[in-house]
Amino acid sequence: MYGMGLMLENYRGLPVVEHDGSLFGYRAEILRFPAQKFSVICLCNISNASAGRRSRQVAELYLKDFLQPNASAASPTANTLPDPTGFAGQYFDPHAFAIFAFTAAGGNLHWGPAMQRKSANQFYNYMGDLITFQGQGDSMKATWERNGQVLYTGERLGEFHLSDADLKEFVGEYRSEEVDGEFQIAFEQGQFVLKMETTHRSS
Repeated sequence: MYGMGLMLENYRGLPVVEHDGSLFGYRAEILRFPAQKFSVICLCNISNASAGRRSRQVAELYLKDFLQPNASAASPTANTLPDPTGFAGQYFDPHAFAIFAFTAAGGNLHWGPAMQRKSANQFYNYMGDLITFQGQGDSMKATWERNGQVLYTGERLGEFHLSDADLKEFVGEYRSEEVDGEFQIAFEQGQFVLKMETTHRSS
């Protein structure tokens, strides 16, 4: 459930009020447990820091006597489950116009951190949301649920490759009115490089 930019949900049996945000390489999260009068605020200056996961890790230290057992406690052992590599890829939900991606490494499926496994084709992400994969081979669908409500349903995208010549079409100078600055996109050694200079107007 959402309201005024806040997510009202449940984490391991406790009601929570949550809001997150991001800009460039920064990530932020505020996680509140109203009944326990406890809040965690996490500010990160690197894009892969996963502020939501870190906030929950802090909450688990202080609220361990209130939280229900982790979902992984009831999971089957990893040795009896198939390799999750077949679920990896990018999934696109055309209704929400959102893309979410999963990678496989070390026998685990990752969406940021490693996901906890519930069954052969079901996983919990770090927020406790259930993600179910259905399909076979290249045809695969992922359904993302929170508290029994479907948030996203996406079909896996096929691999898409652009040549260096195609990528160089995006090279150039751009201006953003929002940040009052200009930036340049260059293509160096097969990768995009963002170069930015910000100017500040005097009042």
